[in-house]
Amino acid sequence: MNFKLLIFFALFTSLIKGQDFQINALVSDSIFYDQRFGSSVAVYGNVAAVTASNAAEDGVRSGAVLIFEKNEKSEWEFSTKLKPADSKRLLGIGAKVALAKEYVFISARGNSRRQHYGSFVYVFRKEGNDWVETQMLKLEGGYQGSFGSNIEVDGNRVIVSANADLKTGTLENEKCNAFIYELAPDGLWALTGEIKNTELDGYQFLNQVIDLEGSHAFVNGYFEDTTAEPIWFCTMTAKDEKGKIIMKKRSPCRSIKPMTFVFTETNAGWVNTQILKPWDNEGREFGCAISAHDGMLAVSAKHAKNTSNKSLAGKVYLYKIDANGIYQPFQIIYPKDSHYSQGFGSNLEFNDQFLIVASESDRLDENGLVERDRTGACYVFQKEANGQFFEKQKFVSPKRQKMGNYGRSIDLHENQIIVGSGIRRIKPKRYVMHDEGAAFVIHIDDLEPNRVQDLVLETPALAETLKREGE
Repeated sequence: MNFKLLIFFALFTSLIKGQDFQINALVSDSIFYDQRFGSSVAVYGNVAAVTASNAAEDGVRSGAVLIFEKNEKSEWEFSTKLKPADSKRLLGIGAKVALAKEYVFISARGNSRRQHYGSFVYVFRKEGNDWVETQMLKLEGGYQGSFGSNIEVDGNRVIVSANADLKTGTLENEKCNAFIYELAPDGLWALTGEIKNTELDGYQFLNQVIDLEGSHAFVNGYFEDTTAEPIWFCTMTAKDEKGKIIMKKRSPCRSIKPMTFVFTETNAGWVNTQILKPWDNEGREFGCAISAHDGMLAVSAKHAKNTSNKSLAGKVYLYKIDANGIYQPFQIIYPKDSHYSQGFGSNLEFNDQFLIVASESDRLDENGLVERDRTGACYVFQKEANGQFFEKQKFVSPKRQKMGNYGRSIDLHENQIIVGSGIRRIKPKRYVMHDEGAAFVIHIDDLEPNRVQDLVLETPALAETLKREGE
């Protein structure tokens, strides 16, 4: 049976006016149940990559990455589906995807401790009209743990997040939170640097939100004084099949202060040179998204209070590097229609002209009026002559489904934005949550009127058995 995979590609060609366009929703009967299409997205030039991290083939939910390319008419067309050669032993293919020139990076994890345990990043390269698997990046040098939950590209270098412990050597508790690779002359990516927790004191910890620009790397983290008096205690209980308690553990809970750590490349490796904190002390979940560009750094705190004291609304902290290489506070950004539990700053990207901020729990439409629970939205902020950003436009999903989480993943390259969204398209079973997903490409061009292109893209079947399960 020939299946069709639906993806809406909405091309905005002007950001001067509001969201003034029409989208004719085309619904195919071949959307795969709970495929999570758009859970991670990337765009670079004429190529867009969209993951379906829970799609299945041969009855296994291993996931896949779909590649779309522009044709001669600048229209997006489905090109191919990428899966590693050993995909039968993997899960979560495409949990994270990134593009760099003619390369695409795809994260995945093993589906069995015995068969293929671990986390990996697979590298595909465009050769002619084909995408060829050329490399598998993985933890090496005695490290064990997770790898590839985040991937960011900076020219000929890529940074990959990790949560890896060194099990051999003199430092038993040494942990590495990011690995940096550089494109070698042979076309392969070589490991050139590591970011470790040994650079920090005993109460500072690194997480896995990362970015890279030039000689600076950025990793989110937090401060926790493990010797301080606990605020409260939480109890975890495990039971067997008959309901008998087999384990009961009481753990202390202490205050955690979020931070973002700046690392600088030196002859001795990557050294922590600065620790950033929200300068208004309202940055709850500070560091949940990070983006660096041209000497500026954007750090979001999606549950921070704004100046109107709206709880969990979210804001973005913008830093600017000074002549001494220190990032200084520059601007706090939040939307005009800020509202409770909005989650503004769940994702962000920016370049020379625009700052794109996702708000995946946003409840208001593009005019800030009609409310619907957690439909999600994206905001465009444009750069002024003084370097500060002002709000230009808000755009939302055409369907605005409840709990659609539009903006759960975004990417920006030059004048193109790609947005991933969770959308339910198959009639659900009662009380069963599912996520078929969607992706949208927005093209920024002030010289042409708004136009929209809807595509129904024919692809091979990802999961015939899974579709039957969904219906």
